[in-house]
Amino acid sequence: SSNNSNNSNNNNNRSRSRSGSRGKDGVVQEVASRKEGSLCVTFKSFVQQKLDPNVSPTEALKLFKTHLRTLREVSWDKLRDTALAFDMYHPSALLRRYDWKLQVAKEASEDFLKNLQMGNFANISLVEPAGGTRQGSRCPVPVGSEAPFFVEDPTKFTLFIDNLPRTVSVYQDILDSNALTSATLKDFSVGKPSGEALLRSLRLVFRDEKKLEAAEGALKEKLDPACVVSRGDAAKEAVGCVLPPTMASATRLEKDKESAGRLIQKFDSASGVPPACTEAVLAAGPEDVAKALDLRILYLRRVHCFCYYLGRRFDDAIALQQGATAAVLRPNVERTEGAEGLEKASLAFEQSHDDRIARWLATNFDEETGVAPPNIIPTLDDANLAEKVGQFCEAKTEKVDEGKFKCLECGRMFKGPDYVSKHIRKVHGEVVEGLRQELLLEISKCHYFEDDAAPLLLKD
Repeated sequence: SSNNSNNSNNNNNRSRSRSGSRGKDGVVQEVASRKEGSLCVTFKSFVQQKLDPNVSPTEALKLFKTHLRTLREVSWDKLRDTALAFDMYHPSALLRRYDWKLQVAKEASEDFLKNLQMGNFANISLVEPAGGTRQGSRCPVPVGSEAPFFVEDPTKFTLFIDNLPRTVSVYQDILDSNALTSATLKDFSVGKPSGEALLRSLRLVFRDEKKLEAAEGALKEKLDPACVVSRGDAAKEAVGCVLPPTMASATRLEKDKESAGRLIQKFDSASGVPPACTEAVLAAGPEDVAKALDLRILYLRRVHCFCYYLGRRFDDAIALQQGATAAVLRPNVERTEGAEGLEKASLAFEQSHDDRIARWLATNFDEETGVAPPNIIPTLDDANLAEKVGQFCEAKTEKVDEGKFKCLECGRMFKGPDYVSKHIRKVHGEVVEGLRQELLLEISKCHYFEDDAAPLLLKD
């Protein structure tokens, strides 16, 4: 009892020493033994370093959201005019990313269909080799776009640019630069900003070695020496993953074939893939359920960077292979017969797999994949921009006399305010464009605050 009392007193003393004086909003004003200048960007650090211990969980969460909003306001003021903010949140950059993803998906689907029609996938079989080695659920798979797994090397013809500063725009300074005029890109992806400096990584995938070499030399000359330009190391072997035993049953294969087909239809439709291409892929291998399923799984990987069994979509082929292994294989039935203790775990995986696929089929793909809608660039028909322009025209119109109105931008006279408004829109187009850019920046800010993982720049 005495020990408990002492412990309680010690705890109270520690609480008092932590709490200091508290303001009316519940935020601690003075705290001993606390790091000065701590940003507290996580809820845990905010509670530990900024709040009185007596604050309720509900109030703490409310205060943290306010705190985080303040941090983001400070960060946005520093980020708003940077190339990083443009690339991540500006409507024109998001629209370009949207169009690019559509184009990549269309080209990949056409390439897949061409290989399918040429019979290049005739020997596909996404099944664990009978005599293969395995460590747990992992097994080696060959790389080289060959049967039976058709695993591509995602680093082939790929250029990596690391330590890309926030002052460099991927779109304006790299993709639109003279450094890439002689090189045709097949795909590209940008990593998330990291560290206090918010540095990024960029992957550029070219169509052949010649185009890669031309771009490599030009980019090394153009970019700051702090940017590291390198190539990926070619791999002959990669790691694959073997599914639980029940995923190889006849009933399961039929169900997965149907589900994969529905996913292809939704993904293709959202990506603008021609319906004829989708129909040709779904019609392949009608007499062999396993082969038809394997073709659909391979199509989802190559065209949409989607791992069917993981139920996850990735930014590019490299991220796909890193996050979902190079190939997901069904188990060899002969090797799993008589295995004990696997049925329960296998059934649990089956259920979670079905849940993931059901969520994808029920979700709006544009929202789930983070692809920006194509109608985000405001025009004069946009209500918000029209309102801004109308307010500006009204402010720049002065009534001099009956039937006599002046444009305060240039001093010209007109017989009515409507004529002044038309004049401003036609002659002073740079003013209208300035208002449009202001609106674009407001939209960019909205995108920034809607991003739960938005980067924070709090130091100059």
